[in-house]
Amino acid sequence: MRYKRWCFGMLGFILAVLLFIMGVNYYADIYGYFTFQSGDYADVDFKIGSVNVYYRVFKANHILNFGDQYDAYILGGSKAGSFHPEKMQEMDGYRYYNLFEYHGTMTEYKLIVDFLLKHTDVKKIIISLSANEVSRLTFDSDADIMQIPAVWKDEPQLMEYLHFLTLDVTKGLKEIWDEMKNGKKVYTKNFTGGERDVQYLYPQREADWDGFLAKNLLKNFDARMARLFKKNQKADYYDECLDIAGQIKAECDAAGVELEFWFTPTFISGMARFESTYFWDYLRELAQITNFWDFNGYGDINLNPSNFIDTDHCTYALADFVIDTISGKASYPGFGYYVTKDNVDEYLQKRKEDYERLKQEYMETGTIALQSKDDASFIP
Repeated sequence: MRYKRWCFGMLGFILAVLLFIMGVNYYADIYGYFTFQSGDYADVDFKIGSVNVYYRVFKANHILNFGDQYDAYILGGSKAGSFHPEKMQEMDGYRYYNLFEYHGTMTEYKLIVDFLLKHTDVKKIIISLSANEVSRLTFDSDADIMQIPAVWKDEPQLMEYLHFLTLDVTKGLKEIWDEMKNGKKVYTKNFTGGERDVQYLYPQREADWDGFLAKNLLKNFDARMARLFKKNQKADYYDECLDIAGQIKAECDAAGVELEFWFTPTFISGMARFESTYFWDYLRELAQITNFWDFNGYGDINLNPSNFIDTDHCTYALADFVIDTISGKASYPGFGYYVTKDNVDEYLQKRKEDYERLKQEYMETGTIALQSKDDASFIP
């Protein structure tokens, strides 16, 4: 009898501890997982467009519950986050939502496309390619907020829900203690179109323009240029990315959904992460699958650090200019090329010539000349 009482007592204790852990994790909700279940912006009283919360699960649930508000989507990695949906609507009248994710991969894009085709009345999908997709098919991270949500995979959420209820309780307790001690944090009103919120960076740039560029754009410029002009790097997943692109194209064609691929603008030092003759071959093969817009290259806009907030991400203003370029409302020499299987060789020849011209300048001088905010290539 005593043994039974001890067992029941121990079970009761374990249950109490488990309920305590679950209660703390649910209340603290350090990654926003439980708040995000509704997918409703009205339920969120903290900044959601950061790398510290499970933004993926919010967007998945938002589309699951509010997908009837949209006709079209842009998806991709963080580079896609610069596009404002209301600006994109000027292209074709569609109601857009921005589905950018941090560290996007072709594998995840395929899952999201499958979800959209199955669960929404989507009319158009734009996939914004960072060009870094060829380096990985999945984002290898143990971080909870970097996992692909069960919703995107069309799987039951029970195990995912239980996982977030049973996280290490110490972080949740710290969050609760900090809130009790310092009060709830004041937050900037969230964008409700899904775009990336980097508004806080613009006052920093205005306060010290040259210092901002030095810190965020030019810090490792010399090393990046050495990599760009002295190495012909080969990524691991060109063929796999092409295969997935072909699958997405076939699925969208079969569903009667418009599909576009864009390569979003990258500062020249950011191009050092992917540019090579192998990447040019990848572009040639991609053009056999689908037409695409390419806003990378060696024109003045991509050589102007003032058009970017860091080496990989363009400003909101330049993203708007991309939309105007596609819409035919604006243009700038050397910026934006619509690539097809008929003109891809011509395009790549021009890209190679521009590369060789800058490479010669680099080999002779040890650097290349950049544009400034006083130049016409700066898009304010």
